[in-house]
Amino acid sequence: MNIVVDINHPADVHLFKNFILKMKEKRHKILITATQKDVSIELLDNYGFDYINLGSYGSSIIKKIINIPIIDFKMYNAIKKFKPDIFVNSCSSCFKIDRKTMHCF
Repeated sequence: MNIVVDINHPADVHLFKNFILKMKEKRHKILITATQKDVSIELLDNYGFDYINLGSYGSSIIKKIINIPIIDFKMYNAIKKFKPDIFVNSCSSCFKIDRKTMHCF
């Protein structure tokens, strides 16, 4: 099974660390995507996880408005080739992707 784990906050690294390890142990393919927030990238590096760095949302509202579609586009391109069966994150407002058609909705 192909599983995407999306990290948006340092707490997500701790939340999904054991899940990632268990799924890898069971021979599932894991793709980790991450946005730069506080120390999230450093935590992923410390745990030795491979990941795709999607960049930062920014610190101001204007930067976030500009960067959200850019990060969503980077995410779409990263997972399009991976063809995930499951997409896991802790963000209820993150975009959803239809696995069969790869359309964002």
